[in-house]
Amino acid sequence: LLLMGMCGVRSVILLTGAGAGGAQLTALEMLQVIFGLLFAILIHLLNHHRHASGVLDKNLHIFSEELFKKNPHPQPCARGHARAISARQMLDFFQAFQEYIGSSRNMYYVCSNILLPLTKSYKLSYAELAGPKTLEWFCSHFWGTPFAHFVETVTKHAQVVAEELNIQDFAAATYWICTFSNNQWRVAEEVGASWEASSFYYALRSGFCRGTAMILDEDIKPLTRSWCLFELLQTTLLSQEQEQRGESTFKGLLLCTPTGVMNYGQ
Repeated sequence: LLLMGMCGVRSVILLTGAGAGGAQLTALEMLQVIFGLLFAILIHLLNHHRHASGVLDKNLHIFSEELFKKNPHPQPCARGHARAISARQMLDFFQAFQEYIGSSRNMYYVCSNILLPLTKSYKLSYAELAGPKTLEWFCSHFWGTPFAHFVETVTKHAQVVAEELNIQDFAAATYWICTFSNNQWRVAEEVGASWEASSFYYALRSGFCRGTAMILDEDIKPLTRSWCLFELLQTTLLSQEQEQRGESTFKGLLLCTPTGVMNYGQ
C-alpha cells in the first residue's frame, strides 16, 4: 500500500509538471506509474474477493441454521432412490444463493463453493442434510449448464407434471439430482466399482422412478457426456422392459427446457 501511494503521488507530480511545460516522463518514471496503477487494481480485486467470500460465508452459516431447523438430526441413508430432493428444496437453495450463482455459474461452482461447505460438518449428501425425499424423477444433466437454467427447467417440468396430474403443489415433486443426491465427500462410493453398483443405476432401477428428465441447453450438451449417455441407455432399456410387461408407469425420456417438455410439444 505504501508503494502504491508513493507511485500514485509521484505520478501526479510528474503528470502535473509535464502539463505545465515541465520535463517529460522518463521510461523508469512511466514504469512506476504503470506499476502503481496495476498494484492498485490488484489490491482492489483482492479486497473485493475477500468481501464477497466473507458475505458468502455468512450466508452459508445462515442457510445452514435454516436447514438445521427443518432437519435437526441429519442421518445417512441408502444410496439411490431415498436421496432425492423436492423442487421446493431446490428453489429454496437457489433463492438463498442466487446473488452468487447469477445467470452463468454452473454446477461446478455450486458444488465447490456452496454444497461442499454446507455439507462439510456432516460429510453427507445435500439431500441427507436438507431432509431426503423418495425420488419420482431422475435428472440427467450436464454440470456445465448454468445452474439458473437448470433450476428454471426443472421448475417448468414440475409445473407441467402438476398440471397433467391436477396436483396443486408443483414444488412437491421430487428429483434425484446427482450433485445434491450423491455424497460429494464420497464420490468413489457413489460411482461404485461397476456401473451396476453406481448410485445412478440404483436410482433409475429402484422401481420408484417415474421417468428421466433430461435438462437440455442450446448445445444439447448432455448428449456429449458419458454418464448422460449411460442414463439414456438405462432409460431406454427400462422403457422397453415396461412395454414388454404391458405397463405404463415409467414415462421414459422427457426432453426438458425452460419452456416445457418437448415430448408434449412445448
